[in-house]
Amino acid sequence: MAVVLCSDLPQEAVPAALAFCQQHSAFLVTDDEFSGSILSLAMKEAGTLSASLGILRDCINRVICCGGDILQTLPRLEKFVPAVNAGHVRFLEDDNPLAALQNLRLETGASAANMASNLDDQQGLVLFDKNWLQEDLHIAVELLHWLADLNRGQRWYSLYAAPAANSLGICNALLSTAGCPGNMHVSLAGIEYDPRQFRLHQLINNGWVDTCLIAGNPSLMPAALKEDLKKVTTILLSPEPTDLKPALTLPVARAGVDCAGTMQRLDQVPLRLQPLFTTSRVPVEAIFNSLTGRAAV
Repeated sequence: MAVVLCSDLPQEAVPAALAFCQQHSAFLVTDDEFSGSILSLAMKEAGTLSASLGILRDCINRVICCGGDILQTLPRLEKFVPAVNAGHVRFLEDDNPLAALQNLRLETGASAANMASNLDDQQGLVLFDKNWLQEDLHIAVELLHWLADLNRGQRWYSLYAAPAANSLGICNALLSTAGCPGNMHVSLAGIEYDPRQFRLHQLINNGWVDTCLIAGNPSLMPAALKEDLKKVTTILLSPEPTDLKPALTLPVARAGVDCAGTMQRLDQVPLRLQPLFTTSRVPVEAIFNSLTGRAAV
C-alpha cells in the first residue's frame, strides 16, 4: 500500500499518517514529489545558499524566475518578494532548460570577470520550478553549478518554487517528524528513504503497491501519474470531488472551513486556521487515527 499526502492537508495529518503507514508497512509519498525528493537535501550538501521567503524578504534586490509559470503558480509571490513588485525580475523560459543553464553559466562567468565584489548590491534570489528539473539529472546538476557560479563574489539564494505553499509545509512536517521529506517506506522495523525508487510512479509500475490511499485533493498530480493510478485500487480522503475515479471516497473536513488545522504560508510561517462552521465531516487525521486505533493528539 502507498499513502499519498496532498498539499491541501493540515500538518496535523502527518503524525497520524505516519502511524498508519507504520502499522500497515506502507510507502508514504507526497503529491509534489520534487518537494519530497532529495533535491533540497542535495542543495544543502552542495553548500547552496537558501532561506525562507520570510527571511529573504528585505535582503534581496533581484530575482531570476526559472520557468514562465511561477507567477501563475504563486500569484501572491510579489507580496513576499518586494523586488518582484518593483520590476527587478528576469524570467527564463523552460523550452530548453539545459541549454538555457549552459548559456547562463557562460554569461555569469563573463560578467564576474568585470564585476566589483559588493555584496550589498549583489544579493539576489533564483526561483525554479519542477519544469526545470524534470527527469533529467543533467539539468539539476547544471542548475547547482550555475548557482555556485553566481555566488563567486556575489550572494545569490535559491529556492524551489513548489506548486503550492503548503507542499513544503507537508514536507517540512515529515522532515521534522520522520527525518525524511517523503518518498519513504514506513514499518515497525523503521523508515527506509529512497527518493528515486520510492516515487509513486515507480511504486505502481514496479508492482510494489496494489492500493493507494490518497489524503487530500490530488490536483497537483500530473496527468501521467493519474493514469498510473488507474492500474491500482484507490481510496480517496478528500474534502471535495476530484477528477479521479477512486474505488472509495470518504469526504473529510477542510482546515479553515469545518475543522481546525495548521497550514504553511508562502514564507513558511505556520498559520493555525479555525473552522468557520461545524459539519458532520471529520478531519483526515481522525480517519487515520480510527484506522490505527490511535488516540487523537
